[in-house]
Amino acid sequence: TINSFHAISEAERKLALPLRLRVINAPKDAHFADFAKSSPLGKNALSLLRLLNGMYPNGEPLAGQPLKVIE
Repeated sequence: TINSFHAISEAERKLALPLRLRVINAPKDAHFADFAKSSPLGKNALSLLRLLNGMYPNGEPLAGQPLKVIE
């Protein structure tokens, strides 16, 4: 087991970073689909972002509304 340890590579370092919750104010004409494109949540990002913000299954944010996003 001791021989399996090695210095962490940059690729492994990126995988080890935690997801972070950030609260932002929704910009004008914001859509959850736009946030889902850049989200690390994967293929269900759109549904998860809506659920996280209490707008599941098909709500959309209003301009200036506080939104939780995952980075």
